[in-house]
Amino acid sequence: MRFKKSYKTLTFTKDRTIFEIKVPKINDEEATYKSSAMAMESFFASLHGLLKSKIEEGEFFSLEIISKPGVGIKFYALCSQKSAGYLEGQIYANYPGAQLIQVTSNFGDYESEKYWEMAKLTEIKHYIFPLKTYNDLEIDTMSSATSAMSQLQEGESVSFQILVQPIGDVWQKEGNDYVSIMKTGKNPKEMSTAQNIIV
Repeated sequence: MRFKKSYKTLTFTKDRTIFEIKVPKINDEEATYKSSAMAMESFFASLHGLLKSKIEEGEFFSLEIISKPGVGIKFYALCSQKSAGYLEGQIYANYPGAQLIQVTSNFGDYESEKYWEMAKLTEIKHYIFPLKTYNDLEIDTMSSATSAMSQLQEGESVSFQILVQPIGDVWQKEGNDYVSIMKTGKNPKEMSTAQNIIV
């Protein structure tokens, strides 16, 4: 489903397109890991082409991995109908071997499940600090995640979702202010402009 920001919440709308993404299996795991990571980096950069002048007008894209016994692991991408063509083109541009199938649902029969548990991943440090990328990691973290998701018991299911929204360069100011304070030798936590930054 498409996500639309409404003040502090995300709400579902009917104006949505759901793609199931099927990718061919490649035997060279090392080459697959590096090339797939580079392709995804390029894909995220391409979404910046849909940047809006106001952040509240920006669209959210949902990238999902869903696993259920008997069905296996499936990959989905969700967006608004107006952005479907752009999203589809960018996926094909970065993953030429991928196959996209437009579907009506990505959750299946989850409504019949009796127990639910949800969690949200957040950064340990403030967002101005860099994240580790595939160049810094020695293992394929995606492979580790999907391996765990493939070992579910009957009646279990797992969904992993990443919400993406293009934003401008406004976030950089806080990082630049922090660097400037550090260069003075002062403690950032004592400065009013950097009190919210967690080291």
